[in-house]
Amino acid sequence: MRGGRIAAATAGLVLLALAGAVVVREVALAVDPELEWAVPAWRELTTAGALWTGIAAGVLSALAATLLIVAVRLVTPPARSVVEFGVDGASTRADVTALQRLLTRRLEQVVPGLKVARLWLDRGSDGWRVWVLADLPWMELEEARRRAAAAAADELRRAGDLRLRRLDLEVRHVTVSSRGGA
Repeated sequence: MRGGRIAAATAGLVLLALAGAVVVREVALAVDPELEWAVPAWRELTTAGALWTGIAAGVLSALAATLLIVAVRLVTPPARSVVEFGVDGASTRADVTALQRLLTRRLEQVVPGLKVARLWLDRGSDGWRVWVLADLPWMELEEARRRAAAAAADELRRAGDLRLRRLDLEVRHVTVSSRGGA
């Protein structure tokens, strides 16, 4: 994902540089009518008059500004989500990724053979939603989900009296052990 962001930001910056060059050229040509700055087929596109040249320069400037904003937003990492909870005037702040790691460890301890590939934690108005992508050994999947939900609810309660609203378990792979013998 990081490589895609860098590629998108690079493309945006290249387009920004090209748009900036076009703006500089168009402004220079609009200011000095005696200036010759030949670009093949460009003269025919921009000889409609000073008004249209100015509009084109404005549009290209807006495009360049938009590309700069998008490039900066793509390269800078998003702000980390922080959960704050507490009672009696005291509070605790915890990073959501720390809670996700905590839940991942707990689920792997409670559900035998569960290997969490990814866990997402999302706060709703009436509690937390946990979505788990995991590999499981062959077992009753509903039982695995119930165990995972109970463990997640218990761990969220212990971590900060947080309420579990929903746990979704997506199983990407079920491992079936082949035991030899006849």
